[in-house]
Amino acid sequence: MNDSKTDSGSSFFREKLRFWTVHCLINAVPSYLIVMVWFDQWENPVAHLAMVSAVLTFIFGYAAVTALPGPLRNKKSIFSGALKAGLAIRAVFSFWTLVFVPLGPLMLFTPDLWCGQLANAIVAYGFDAMGEQASLAAWLDDRGPTENLPLPGFMEIYLTTVMEGLILSFMVFIFSVMAVVILQRKAVRKLYSEGRGGA
Repeated sequence: MNDSKTDSGSSFFREKLRFWTVHCLINAVPSYLIVMVWFDQWENPVAHLAMVSAVLTFIFGYAAVTALPGPLRNKKSIFSGALKAGLAIRAVFSFWTLVFVPLGPLMLFTPDLWCGQLANAIVAYGFDAMGEQASLAAWLDDRGPTENLPLPGFMEIYLTTVMEGLILSFMVFIFSVMAVVILQRKAVRKLYSEGRGGA
């Protein structure tokens, strides 16, 4: 009995692992291109490793959270509905950013860039508080090469990528919950008005 439950749970986790692998890889492309192409980190192997490690963290993290018993597994739950809406909103954000990446200055209108800048500022503040030097911000501002600053290290890029993902996820989730609540209220009002009309 317990063995069957364990097999069922591990199978469900693998299913979620495949699901989040696809979504996280697709949604990571815009930020990856921004950092590698526009902010001159393509030749920094540590940057590639750090960003891939951060994406893997999200894949396993999301898979674990959504595989646990709770509201996210209940298809009728508002949180489950918000998750589905959030995936759609994030896909729009990713497409939006990908369209603007080749256009340079128009990237200022993309959520990935602003969330990345905020994440970088938070991580840089943490590094400064610990007496460590954070150089990613200087490279993002094109001051890295001119000021002969070292390339950003693994932990700085990893933490910045994770922080950006958390900020984006939180922002998208809030929008999604609001959208689902509004839609549910409209549906309830419609049913109520139809019920009164039928009566």
